[in-house]
Amino acid sequence: MGFLGCEGVGNRRRCRHDRSGILPPMADGSPTPTHLPRREPGEFVFSHRLAVRFRDCDAMGHVNHAVYFTYLEQCRFAWWRHLGGSSGLPGADTIIAHAECDYRAPAFVHDELDIRLTLTDCGKSSFTLQYAILDVATGKRVADARTVSVTFDYLTGRPVPISDATRRLLLGGRE
Repeated sequence: MGFLGCEGVGNRRRCRHDRSGILPPMADGSPTPTHLPRREPGEFVFSHRLAVRFRDCDAMGHVNHAVYFTYLEQCRFAWWRHLGGSSGLPGADTIIAHAECDYRAPAFVHDELDIRLTLTDCGKSSFTLQYAILDVATGKRVADARTVSVTFDYLTGRPVPISDATRRLLLGGRE
């Protein structure tokens, strides 16, 4: 994703990064695929900023792919607190049933990222959040992501309906 490649001898490598944020075309020349519908930044209802830490980066010098899911979690919990929610959903826990991330451009240590979130679906026992991760300095899109959370009863091991109180928090009066 915007990398120029690595060169080196033995265990030592030098990597050159193209920070343009433009994904290369596919080998056949077709545009790079995307699985998530692209939302404009103004369509997101919540924003959470964070700085990339050294520990977030891998040997290639950019944020490791798995760390993005931690960023999503941080944004999701900040959003829930912002809505007035407790540490968890009242009367039930939530589990992540599905998570996906389309990586668009690398992020590096000390970059400031803006993780934006919006609720795209609220079903009987699940809700879907969509995210955009932007580089604050450049405004470029680093990643698009989506999570599906399910309200879950650990005693029965089954999904449970979202309570009315939780639904009101999630929808913010938009029912």
